[in-house]
Amino acid sequence: EELRAELQTLERGSDDGEAEERLNSEQQELSALQAELIDAEARAESCKHDLEEATSLFSTLRVEVNSEQDALRQAEQAATSRRDLFRSQVEEKRRELLKMQETTDTLIDDLNTKGCFWSSRQEVPKEVHMRSFQREHLAEGRHQR
Repeated sequence: EELRAELQTLERGSDDGEAEERLNSEQQELSALQAELIDAEARAESCKHDLEEATSLFSTLRVEVNSEQDALRQAEQAATSRRDLFRSQVEEKRRELLKMQETTDTLIDDLNTKGCFWSSRQEVPKEVHMRSFQREHLAEGRHQR
C-alpha cells in the first residue's frame, strides 16, 4: 500500500507538473499577445498622428490652391481688361490715322490744284503725294521737337 500511495503521489506530482507547464505556456502566450497588442496600439497611434498631419497639410494645400486660383482669375480678368483697352486704343488710332490720311489727301489735292507740287495738267500718283507729304511732315515734326 505504501507503494500504491507513493505511486499515486508521483502521478499527482506528474499531473501537477504538466498543469504547471501548461500554465507557464499559457502565461507566455498571454505575455506575447499583450506585447503584440501594445505594439499594435503604438502603430495605430502613429498612424493616427500621420493621418492628422496629412489632413492638416491637405487643408493647408487646399487653401493655397484656392488662393492661387483666385489670383489667376484676377490676373485673367486684368489681362482681359487690358486687352480690351488696347484694342479700343488701336481702333481709336486707326480712326485717327484714317482722318489724317483723308486730311492729307485733301491737302495734297488742294496743293496740286494750286500748282504747288506738280503742274495742274499732270496726273500725280497717290503714292507720290503720300511720300512727299510724309517726308515734309516728318521733317517738320523733327524740327519742332
